[in-house]
Amino acid sequence: RIYMKIAKNIVTVISMLIISATANAKDLEKAPKFKEYPVELSKTKNTSITEWSGYEDFKTRIKNAIKAKPNAAGKYIITGWGCGGGCHNYVIINKETGKVLPYSLGNYDADYDIDDNGTLPNSKLIVLRKEDTAFFNILDNDKLELIGTMPALKDEESQ
Repeated sequence: RIYMKIAKNIVTVISMLIISATANAKDLEKAPKFKEYPVELSKTKNTSITEWSGYEDFKTRIKNAIKAKPNAAGKYIITGWGCGGGCHNYVIINKETGKVLPYSLGNYDADYDIDDNGTLPNSKLIVLRKEDTAFFNILDNDKLELIGTMPALKDEESQ
C-alpha cells in the first residue's frame, strides 16, 4: 500500500514536470521574436551628449558608452552600471540625438534587468526581466512600450 502511494506521487511529479516543460516550449513559441521588429542601423558617428536627463553624476560612464555602436533598436545604446549593492542602473542613449533617456521610460526601475541577449542592434524588441517574468517591449521614438509578458525561462532552460 505504501509503495502504491510512492509510485502515485512519483507519477504525479513526472507528469507535472512534463506539463511544465511543454508550457515553457509553448510560451517560447508565442514569445515576440527579434526578427518581427526589424530596424535599420544608424550610420551616425555622434559621440556627444546633448541632454543628460539628470544623469550628470555618471558623465564618464555615459560619455564612454556613446562612443560604441548601437546595441538596440538601430540607434540606441543601452548601458548600465552597478550601484555597489547588487542593483543596477540603466540608461538608454539615443546615439543620433545625444539624448540620455531614463531607463524608467516604460515605468521600469532598478528591479528590472535587461535579459541576457535581450537586445539586438537591428531590432526594436527589448526583453527585460524581473524575477520570473520576461517583459517584451518596443523601443521606438525615444519611448519604451510594453507589448507583452510571459514567464521567464530559467537560464539553464534558455540554452
